Amino acid sequence: MDLDQHVYVNSFSMKRSIIAAQALKNPGTRLSGSESTESRKHRPAVVCLGLLCFLLLTALIVLAVYHIGAVNSAEKKQQVLAAERDQLLSNQSVLSAERDQLKNTYTSCNHIKNQLVNRVCPKGWSLDVSINCYYVSNGTKSWNDSREDCRQKGADLAIIRSPQEQAFIVNLKGSFWIGLSKNEKDRTWKWVDGKAAPTKNGYWNPGQPDNHQGIERCVESSRFYLPNTQKGWNDLPCQNKMPWICQKQPSGLQS
Repeated sequence: MDLDQHVYVNSFSMKRSIIAAQALKNPGTRLSGSESTESRKHRPAVVCLGLLCFLLLTALIVLAVYHIGAVNSAEKKQQVLAAERDQLLSNQSVLSAERDQLKNTYTSCNHIKNQLVNRVCPKGWSLDVSINCYYVSNGTKSWNDSREDCRQKGADLAIIRSPQEQAFIVNLKGSFWIGLSKNEKDRTWKWVDGKAAPTKNGYWNPGQPDNHQGIERCVESSRFYLPNTQKGWNDLPCQNKMPWICQKQPSGLQS
């Protein structure tokens, strides 16, 4: 190696030593050659890693805030539900007391009603809201024999002129002779008190009266034909054997 080459090599070595010393003293100093290239390769990864850490930290903060809000909301709802529960329990106590009071009142009224019925109606008879006494037979008879039995009891077969009277008889849930028949003279339907009864309105079942085979002249009231309505009148042969209902005014109200 000649002198010039030796000087060049020494100069290059000194230059690299100076650069290395500066790099150790100041890490931010740009490196040259392969070291600078390696640093640039890792920089995007470092930036991405830092950004990812920031996003994760932000997500954790958001989740924490949401969780705290949800817990507070749940606690408030629980307090509201607890207050509503206490109110319902209080209302239940009040309603239970009112129910017991109504039961006692009903028992008292029922007792008074029975006393009144026994005073104004004979034993074994019922009193309806129209202030009529009713007797429901246990056996069966023809229409004429049924009416005779009622007369012996100081009554007559039931006359129906109001919705209350019809409802009372329909709610007995059976078939009974009532005080309605066809007059042989003028061929009209009349009650046992002689007053005419309607043939198109009233409480006739659909298609009734039909006078089937020309022998149906007496009327029953039956719940079996149309159980969900207040209708029930149907004409039948007077010789048919059926239960019957007697009707009369309570004692002290008879004219």
